Amino acid sequence: MEREIELLGLQVLIKASKNKTLEDLRGVIVGETKSLLIVDLGGKKKKIIKNQVLLEIEINGKKRLIKGKDLVGTTEERIK
Repeated sequence: MEREIELLGLQVLIKASKNKTLEDLRGVIVGETKSLLIVDLGGKKKKIIKNQVLLEIEINGKKRLIKGKDLVGTTEERIK
């Protein structure tokens, strides 16, 4: 299911990360590459390595925990 999600525009909270300075950051996903998420933190954009984080994303009013490693790949690769 997580692999079929369109991420752009979703609110995200970084719950855990190998880079501890990223933990508890909250923003909106504004871009994506195969291995990175680009998150707008209120005017500042931050590149987040997908396979190093645990994310909380709100989808259809429900909060879900998603392992970033499950999102590796482009949207087109995940959805097909």
